Amino acid sequence: MHFACHAAGGLFDRDDTALVLADRRVSTDELTAIAELRPRLVVVSACQGAQSEIAGLPDEAVSIGAALLAAGAACAIAALWPVHDAATALLMVRLYEHLDEGLEPPDALRLAQSWLRQLTEDDRFAFEAAHPLLRGELRRLPPDPDDPARASRSRPSPSRSAHSPTRTSGRDS
Repeated sequence: MHFACHAAGGLFDRDDTALVLADRRVSTDELTAIAELRPRLVVVSACQGAQSEIAGLPDEAVSIGAALLAAGAACAIAALWPVHDAATALLMVRLYEHLDEGLEPPDALRLAQSWLRQLTEDDRFAFEAAHPLLRGELRRLPPDPDDPARASRSRPSPSRSAHSPTRTSGRDS
């Protein structure tokens, strides 16, 4: 199961934590209440999907990822902080390629993150050429000078890095 949307992590109020869909917010309580959710993997490709509420020193973390695990997902991948659209799109495509190769979600995510950190402009252009639908979506995004996946097209920047924006958690990972 894959969610590609906006999300909000509530550091101080668990009611602020939600998936933000086009027509409404879906709270962690609503996610936890989903009956019979049994996917092997749920990916929340959105900002702050794994950010937990910390006020009052809770005994358990409350996040979108945790809510999906509580609802029955075996493994969840979600971001801890805001992420860039283009970098996340590249990461997600590479993640699913590794999953298709038979890797377990934590290993697939680790390899995809490492690939993204080491990605040169030439490698990115080759990757986009091999994935024309991705290329079309990336071209639709507005320019973002802070996005590590959309750096200057003139030449690779050796100092550029894409931080690891996601984590996995799960019962059998």
